[in-house]
Amino acid sequence: MAQGSWEPPSGLLRFPPSEQVLCGHGSNARCLQCSGRETLEVAASTHATFCRAFSSVAYFTRPTQGEVSKLAVPQRSLAAGEILFASFAALVLQVLRPGPLEMFLDLGSGTGRAVVAWALLVPGGIAAGVEIREALHETACEVAAGLDPTVQQRVSLHLGDMFHCDGWGDADVLFVNSTGFEAPLMRAVAKKLQEETKATARVITLSQPFEEGSMPGWTLVHQSPYRMTWGNDQIFTIAEGR
Repeated sequence: MAQGSWEPPSGLLRFPPSEQVLCGHGSNARCLQCSGRETLEVAASTHATFCRAFSSVAYFTRPTQGEVSKLAVPQRSLAAGEILFASFAALVLQVLRPGPLEMFLDLGSGTGRAVVAWALLVPGGIAAGVEIREALHETACEVAAGLDPTVQQRVSLHLGDMFHCDGWGDADVLFVNSTGFEAPLMRAVAKKLQEETKATARVITLSQPFEEGSMPGWTLVHQSPYRMTWGNDQIFTIAEGR
């Protein structure tokens, strides 16, 4: 998927609230889900580069029976849906507002959509991901290999168990793909976050928050539905002592 002589478009691209969250109305209308959201402006070149990189990558792949039998985790936790570009860009640019060079760690990075998007959206941003499903990891690596070298050098992808991945203590933002996580796994993630993350880190979970009392000292700073590959889902953002 090499870039070759391709030239991305110039200018800005606008994403109205109805593209950040799935609503049953036109782009000029408002509902409870999209009310209060702002139209997002992103460099057209950023969006075009992202779309080109993932043009042949499926949005959802179910785990094979071989993966289920090989991996010692509940099948439900192997779900492979991902956040859409407009939703992720809105979360990053309007909620997280990272500074240049900040590090993002995607725990359950799938085909790498959020990892690549972070590297494209955040100037000098470091983007890392860990994925337990080998086929998804290989796809992510193929995508990363086709990126411009200036972006590619800021992307790192790892195959394996997220609990054995380095970077928890270095990341400024940790993205927990927790849609299919059961309570014991959520508690284990909370414990590791408490032990290893730095004081300024922000943690994002999909579909469910951490159990009450499992993240003492951390505060919910943002909760809102965003558009995913399977429809809308809640995203929870927490930070320590905010």
